[in-house]
Amino acid sequence: YILAITWLPACVVFYERNIKAKCAHKLCGCCVCPKICPPPPGEEPAKPEMRPLELFFQGKFTDTIVRFRTFLSVFLILLLVGTTVAWTIALSPATKEPTFFDEDHPYSVAQSIHQNEFQATTDELKVATYFVYGIDNDEPIDRDGSHPADKNYLGIPQFNGIDLSSSEAQQDLIAICQEVLDDAIADNLAPIADGSYCFMEDFKLWRENNGEDFPFEGTEAELIDALALWKDAEDMYGGANRSAFIPNYHDSTGYGTNADGTSMTFAFVGFNSTLDFSNSVTFDKMDVAYKGWQSLMDDQNGKRSISGFQTNFFWGWYATSSELTSSAYKNIIISLALATAVLLVSTQNWVLVGLSLVCMYTILSLCFALLAAAGWEVNVLESISISVATGLSVDYVVHVVLAYNESESKTRIDRLRDSLTTMGVSVLSGAVTTVFACSSLFGCDLLWFFQFGTFVVVLCSSAIFVTLTFLTGSLALLGPEGEFGSFARYLQRGGSPPGSSNKTEPVHEAVPQVEMSGTA
Repeated sequence: YILAITWLPACVVFYERNIKAKCAHKLCGCCVCPKICPPPPGEEPAKPEMRPLELFFQGKFTDTIVRFRTFLSVFLILLLVGTTVAWTIALSPATKEPTFFDEDHPYSVAQSIHQNEFQATTDELKVATYFVYGIDNDEPIDRDGSHPADKNYLGIPQFNGIDLSSSEAQQDLIAICQEVLDDAIADNLAPIADGSYCFMEDFKLWRENNGEDFPFEGTEAELIDALALWKDAEDMYGGANRSAFIPNYHDSTGYGTNADGTSMTFAFVGFNSTLDFSNSVTFDKMDVAYKGWQSLMDDQNGKRSISGFQTNFFWGWYATSSELTSSAYKNIIISLALATAVLLVSTQNWVLVGLSLVCMYTILSLCFALLAAAGWEVNVLESISISVATGLSVDYVVHVVLAYNESESKTRIDRLRDSLTTMGVSVLSGAVTTVFACSSLFGCDLLWFFQFGTFVVVLCSSAIFVTLTFLTGSLALLGPEGEFGSFARYLQRGGSPPGSSNKTEPVHEAVPQVEMSGTA
């Protein structure tokens, strides 16, 4: 943009002053000199001939648009509604993490074999959901001084501590494990009845198997010592050695203590969920699972002496997918609002702004519907593309609308003809060059380049199609004539209400005639 408003005009001025004005045949004597030399004194300069494409836009194309303007305007509304319904239903959040290459790429194939073919029980593995206590529910980790790219320092956990020394707290923790598992199975959130891992349940079985009372009575430090004895015991599972089929038992449930082992900082229990440990879990399934487990967590927090939060391996990606989708759509709204503000300032006509806004949204909606039909989902790369979509598509609409607004013709048909004559070639050329430039990205192995190239090609094709058909048809049918829809005069000092006029006749001052010489 900076080069277009500085360097390019400077080149034009240099040509006019130093080449055209001095007659190029004195410099080169070539055959094209008569075309670029100024006419002899006293002769009118020849009117520049229109190029074939300009003649096409001025004549046949405009006539065709005018002929079908009603059909195009009605079809614009149908296209807007239809594509909106289509992409709203079909364009869903991502179901898996972004990949660098296509599924058929050798790298992706090798990675898939490594992850799936060498794990015979992959399809049987279930992702656990954990109920965590003793960590701050609102801000579990203090992120001050951390950075997402620094894996060595991701923040400091905010421990509030949990005191399980009371009988009520111990009984509540066991009741949570039993009741939540039953409810989860009933809601199809957990697969099996033996799908919970609660260290307090096994601690209770161990004590009762050894003839000791439960709940444990004593201080918090004494409870921690008793739990340490239980963890070191060979029969810590109360006679049923769960380590035979739970090799990572202490990753499924447990607790943590402070440095001197006198107080408990946190505790957690685990539940098997119905979510498979694979990349095939859809966003809708994650959404149902998250809301279901959160409902169970809220229910237990409301009636127990201890409260906490629930977490799952998939919740990070679930939150990321939700944020990517919502952020992309928010960016569209913000971009459309900014484009509307620019159009309001530049055209100062609410009719043109309204038609432009409808067409800009239709361009985006058509593009999203086409991508949804191709099986796209809103992932990281798609979210970035959607965020810049408005900025890439608004140019075509703005050029045609501004040219219509600047036309000095009286009728809307003539103003549209002027607009297409002056800007039709420009917007078409811009779209063609952009499409051809991005087509080179189709040969890239890296998936992001291929997807971005596809997105730009689809977006620009949608933009030029909607602009040169439906926008022009709407302008031919509803485009403002005269000062209709204009609020420019009301913004000026001394503006008058509709129906009145404060115009004055222009004063023409005599301009002295200056005799121009050949070297002026």
